[in-house]
Amino acid sequence: MTLDPLYRAVAWVIVQIHHGLSFIFPEDSGAAWVGSIILLTVLMRILIFPLFVKQIHASRKMQQLNPQVQALRKKYKNDKQRMNQEVMKLYQEAGANPLSGCLPLLVQFPVFISLFNVLNKLANAKPGNGSHGISPELVESAKEADIFGATISTQFLHAWNDGAVAGIIVCGIAVLISSITTFFSVRASMARQP
Repeated sequence: MTLDPLYRAVAWVIVQIHHGLSFIFPEDSGAAWVGSIILLTVLMRILIFPLFVKQIHASRKMQQLNPQVQALRKKYKNDKQRMNQEVMKLYQEAGANPLSGCLPLLVQFPVFISLFNVLNKLANAKPGNGSHGISPELVESAKEADIFGATISTQFLHAWNDGAVAGIIVCGIAVLISSITTFFSVRASMARQP
């Protein structure tokens, strides 16, 4: 199964957001393209928020059932099949689903893989070629757009090897922001756990 339709959908959303931001920023600017990527990410997070809430509730329910599950494991430690049946029966009676904790990840994973693929194709597109339904002109605009002196297609290792200080700084800041937001997201999630 190919993910091309999903790649095209993600590319279409980026282009639509970019067109909207072009009323605020110059069309070929890095601000318009970076804003498109950031807004797509934020939009995705907002759309999966209800699943995230479900994940938190499922985690709490699973933690509340944990002492009973441990007791069942101790009771049926020599009979794995019976133990699994009793644990599943407990989950069903309590209305708990062990897999519901994975829902947000399962939903967002294909979208973010698609975003990576679309951005990678944009960065590596040959001149005059479009990508995933994006016109060659927009591909070139995205490829050449810069933010703080580094093009959007700049990669950290290439910037390091080329001695492009602006690229190293911008990539380093992006990695730092990503790390910090991930840290605080995980920390907030852990704080909500009983």
